[in-house]
Amino acid sequence: MSLIKRTCFLIILVLTVFISAFNAFADDKKHVLILNSYHQGYKWTDDLTQGIVGRMTAKRNDLKFYVEYMGTKWVFEKQYFDKLQDIYKTKFKNIKFDAIVATDNDAFDFIRKYRNETFGEVPVIFCGVNWLRIEDLKGQTLYTGVNEDADIAANLDLMLKLHPNVKNIYVVIDLTTTGQIVHQKIKEMIPRYSHRLKFHILDDLEIQQIFKTVSALNDDCLVLHTVFQKDKAGNFVEYNDFANMLSKSSSVPVYGLWDFNLGFGILGGMLTSGHAQGSSAGALTLRILNGEVADSIPVIMESPNKYMFDFVQMDRFGIKNSQLPTGSIIINKPPSFYAVNKGLVWGLFAGVLMLTISIVILMINTHRRTLAEEAFHNSEKRYSTLVDNLALGIFRNDGLPEGKFLQANPAMVKMFGFESTADFLSISVDTLYQNPDERSAILEEVATRGFVKDKEVLMKKKDGEPVWVSINSNAKFDNAGRLVWIDGLFEDITNKKQLELQLQQSQKMEAIGTLAGGVAHDFNNILTAIIGYGNLLKMKFGTNEAVMNYVTPMLSASEKATQLTKSLLAFSRKQTISLKKSNLNDIVDGMSKLLLRVIGDDIQLNLNIYEDKLIVEADSGQLEQVLLNLVT
Repeated sequence: MSLIKRTCFLIILVLTVFISAFNAFADDKKHVLILNSYHQGYKWTDDLTQGIVGRMTAKRNDLKFYVEYMGTKWVFEKQYFDKLQDIYKTKFKNIKFDAIVATDNDAFDFIRKYRNETFGEVPVIFCGVNWLRIEDLKGQTLYTGVNEDADIAANLDLMLKLHPNVKNIYVVIDLTTTGQIVHQKIKEMIPRYSHRLKFHILDDLEIQQIFKTVSALNDDCLVLHTVFQKDKAGNFVEYNDFANMLSKSSSVPVYGLWDFNLGFGILGGMLTSGHAQGSSAGALTLRILNGEVADSIPVIMESPNKYMFDFVQMDRFGIKNSQLPTGSIIINKPPSFYAVNKGLVWGLFAGVLMLTISIVILMINTHRRTLAEEAFHNSEKRYSTLVDNLALGIFRNDGLPEGKFLQANPAMVKMFGFESTADFLSISVDTLYQNPDERSAILEEVATRGFVKDKEVLMKKKDGEPVWVSINSNAKFDNAGRLVWIDGLFEDITNKKQLELQLQQSQKMEAIGTLAGGVAHDFNNILTAIIGYGNLLKMKFGTNEAVMNYVTPMLSASEKATQLTKSLLAFSRKQTISLKKSNLNDIVDGMSKLLLRVIGDDIQLNLNIYEDKLIVEADSGQLEQVLLNLVT
């Protein structure tokens, strides 16, 4: 019997230890109460709750949440709070909370008044409390949290920046707890903007009266939607329905303070984010659950607000992205072309994976062919643009003896003086050649060598005007070696040819001038001797008539030869300047023989000498040079 008793006792002991361990494990979770001021489905409240839970569950898996909704958007009298206190005291009498997260002002006020007698002295973390004052925590213990500071000034400054002509601000606000706080903050702002703005507070109207008021606003007005869910007559409306109807009724942009209205009609603003508030509160709660004392954690006074805007409303009222503050968040923005097609590609790819191997291959090939066709069309378009904009003439002809142009770019058409491509393609190729035999020679060279390179040909325009071109072309042959067509480039080198001719003429004249200068100097030396000895004979035999009959013609001929050398020196530009009175008629007449020799037999020279003397003081050689330059 003693053995049986000992065995039973051992079994009972093991079971007791197991049950104790199980209970200890079951109670090891951390209990967190999330007490929301408003109702479930209210986006602000849902964002707060998601921010809290999301931040905490990402770090710990031993948490149990109790989420309560006070519904104070519908009712918020003191008697209601007293009844809630009795309900929570009864409902949670057997649960010891490790932390309480209170969202928004009504829950915060409730906890401050009823915490100790309802839940005990549990650490409290608050968020969404509008414009918290540190004195609000006076006398309270184990409190920390996140201040919700809707930046009204930042929004008013933004509205003035985006709409510099605005003069009136219509503020839409209700009479709830939050509404009354916002109302007071607006009143505090009015003196700051009294020199620029006139404020109209719409808090004592029914819903339809509000819509009627904003529908009649002028261009110098804007609407600031704060909080509104219950009108003067007690009519309740969901936040998103009201924001949507307000925006549709308003003839001017509607700005806001909270992000739960974004996407439901407001244009945007410096918005307070429910999710950011909740996430910050969740981080503080984790610190307390990890052992920190709530009173030792400073309240986060700087509200995590952000500039946020709705692209649909921006487009409606002509607000551009460039006008917004740097770093602004824009919702409902149309996706880029790449983003749209990227999703389509990945969607198609996911669908294709569910099909058979053969269909996958078919789809991939089809996709590749589409890309190739797009690439081809894009390449063809780029090539066409390049060809059309080139200054060189580009052509394709059929390569026949008379021939037709099959294609030609605008530069080719313009080069030959045609007004349209159609007119140019209607002519025969050989009609553009000054010498049709050259066309035959080029065709023969292309057929033999397959190309022609830098071939300079004299051609003619539509009106017969000559035009020099440089031809580069290549032949296309079929498999049988027959010429199919000729592609090529025409470059207008008329100006180049004219410059070459001028250069050749200039070089020719320079060579002649150099030769003339050398001959003139040598001839001058001979004439000097002839004239010298002739004068000596004249001095010695001047009285001898028989001798003078020979000497006088010799000296006269020598003087004429001297004039000729002067003309040659003028032509070679080697005569020194000598100013003296000269008769222009004599200079022109004296240059006539030289000019006839210079210009050649194919040009006629006519002299029209003035009847009277034209006496000027000048260097006759320089004048002769001028005449020579003009004539040549």
